Amino acid sequence: MNTKHLVIDAKIHRTAGKPHDGSTLEFLCNSAVVNGYTHFWVHPSAEMDILEDATMALLSEEWDNPIFNYQFKEGAPNNHLVSVYARKKLPNNKKSHAVLVTFLAYSPWHWQDLSPEKTLELVKIIEQALGLPMGSPSTMGMKYVQQIVTKYHPKWIARPTSDLSAFNFTTPLVWHRAPTEEELQCKYIYGFDKNSTYPRMGVAEKFGVGEPEHYSDVAVFDPKLPGMWRVTVQNFAQLDERLPSPLHKLEGREWLPTAIVKLLISRGYTVELKEALVFPKSEFVFKQSIENLWDLRCEFEKGTPERDAFKNIMNSLVGATRAAYDAWKNRPDWYTQFVSCARAVVYYNMLKIAEKDNMYPILCLTDSLVYLSNAETPEQAVPSMLLNPNSLGGYKCEFRIEVTDEVRSILTSKLSPGMKIHELKAIGGK
Repeated sequence: MNTKHLVIDAKIHRTAGKPHDGSTLEFLCNSAVVNGYTHFWVHPSAEMDILEDATMALLSEEWDNPIFNYQFKEGAPNNHLVSVYARKKLPNNKKSHAVLVTFLAYSPWHWQDLSPEKTLELVKIIEQALGLPMGSPSTMGMKYVQQIVTKYHPKWIARPTSDLSAFNFTTPLVWHRAPTEEELQCKYIYGFDKNSTYPRMGVAEKFGVGEPEHYSDVAVFDPKLPGMWRVTVQNFAQLDERLPSPLHKLEGREWLPTAIVKLLISRGYTVELKEALVFPKSEFVFKQSIENLWDLRCEFEKGTPERDAFKNIMNSLVGATRAAYDAWKNRPDWYTQFVSCARAVVYYNMLKIAEKDNMYPILCLTDSLVYLSNAETPEQAVPSMLLNPNSLGGYKCEFRIEVTDEVRSILTSKLSPGMKIHELKAIGGK
């Protein structure tokens, strides 16, 4: 597959020596070009930190438009893969092969915990399983989609020429409420998490292909058309206060995606349709790719780096649809559909559990739901939820914690939903 990988660990770093002048990063990239390496994986043991080391300067003008994947948030380590992609300018207007340098200390995939030998083994497994040369780990998912779809349906991934700026829905459901006094006296708090929510939408939903059509006068809402609808919500349904409003954090929006308009209508809202930008044609663009990746994930035992790697490849393809630097992947309409459909499905899940089990969540974080109960097991607490815990999109119990004064303090605090779950997990890990 024309890739050549090397893990730069403490031993190799000592053997290679350090550059007498210039950038350590440039020294690495030059070494890759000279020795034919396409990938350098910088292991934490090498003590080469692109965020801390002053010698990790940007590359010189000898390198052709290097791309720095440098999305790092202060105070939140390991939340983004820090990497550099570059090609060196050569005589006669030629360029070297592409060089990718990845700093594993900031890998959200936790490859920084692997030995150099295991990292190289994992790369080989991925390349052979997908039939693709390894790029940045975060790009492998969409590369695989591209390979699968273009084999039979290349027109499915042709980017529309139309303006897609109306597709700007990036609002997952993040909500919490104050528990009642009765709920706070429950014995246990249960946290449930949905398996790969967004990839599940890629299997279940058809995504818009071809060109969208604009309608300035809309008579009937069609839930089968992926797209955006300009609406006015004329009257609001009376809903149970123990559940979030379907319009939570969406109040005042004029344009809403198909999945959210469908949810509003199903919950008794009166919706006036004013305008629409929808795709007349839709296909299961992601279905085969995601099912293949899920099967590959399931071939390995829980907790293994192989299983986690295929899971992360599968999950990363959703975020890659926002990649503005790549024309065909830059599909805000697809990203909007992933997020809005997942939000709607989580809402329907809460409704089903409320109706069948008489259980109401106190917190929702994208696809995680938290409940208070006296039941001794999660299966007894919310029997409707755990029917398929090992399936793609199925719910599993992530934690069960006894309710103490410390737990009650967290639940009644002004912490955000995300911080509440973080604090609860910390208690559960004690």
